[in-house]
Amino acid sequence: MALCMLCGCSRGSSSIERERATRRAQDSVRLAQCEQTVTYSDSVLQTLLPQADSLLGLFVYRRDERYEDRGHYVEKTMERRSTVGRCCLYACLDDDRRPVVISRYAGAPIRHEYITLEAEGNRLTLGGAAYRFEADGTTYETLTITGDSALAALRMVDAYAGSAVTVRLTGRGKYAYSLDTTDKNCLITTCRLCVLTSDIHRLEQQMQQASKQAEILQKRLQKQ
Repeated sequence: MALCMLCGCSRGSSSIERERATRRAQDSVRLAQCEQTVTYSDSVLQTLLPQADSLLGLFVYRRDERYEDRGHYVEKTMERRSTVGRCCLYACLDDDRRPVVISRYAGAPIRHEYITLEAEGNRLTLGGAAYRFEADGTTYETLTITGDSALAALRMVDAYAGSAVTVRLTGRGKYAYSLDTTDKNCLITTCRLCVLTSDIHRLEQQMQQASKQAEILQKRLQKQ
């Protein structure tokens, strides 16, 4: 009977050791994967960061301290072009490098609440926050589009860089115009900076998560 008990203890001990060995192997594989993620992400970041810095050099930071708590980055050419009395699409990145697209209109009131971008038979319709005021008999309207919708608008302009892009404003009235080459190039540059900064942020988060997980796994392996 004692021999049987001894054999049982031996089998139990072997089973525990096998489980420990399996956990160590699994943790070692996960640790290697985390380290690979950190190495890969860091490698890509070293390529993207200089690109973002170069693009950022084409932008200027603006904040009106009298009216704005937060500022924005706007492409220098777009910042120099007057938008007063001009129908156009204006784009910038906020302090968190998130895109903002503003439809500007001046003329008889149309109360536009949507814009539609058209190029080569493809359409994209977007809504936003509308604002309007009148001065000297002219109605000035803006439609502010943010987040994923703003990025979608910028991506469409970028996708049809070599084609005519028509902007249609709709509300109680309608108005349409074609993006001129200068505005289009500014929007494309803004899109590319936005995409780059978004990729950089994603990679930095990925690195941070992988590093934390690697630290946990290293401590666990040391205790096993």
